[in-house]
Amino acid sequence: MFPQVKFHQEYPDLIITAEIPVIPIDDCPLLLVIRYGEEREVVTSPVEITTESFPLICGAIWDRYHTDPSHFWIMEALGQLSLKIKA
Repeated sequence: MFPQVKFHQEYPDLIITAEIPVIPIDDCPLLLVIRYGEEREVVTSPVEITTESFPLICGAIWDRYHTDPSHFWIMEALGQLSLKIKA
């Protein structure tokens, strides 16, 4: 069984998808899957993933990908976006 891709965005060296989990997760209808190089990260998002928010999520991840090599760069990007949206 394969996950169903709901949203998809490609950059030159980064692919971001929002997927419906194969095994349902409470309060998490979609997972973010970020692929870069040989890496694949699967995370939940503090920002609800919708048609309107997905481009913002992708932009935040893309910007952080190029500026922050830290271990938690994806969650930091999502956390900053969440704060901006709530402000």
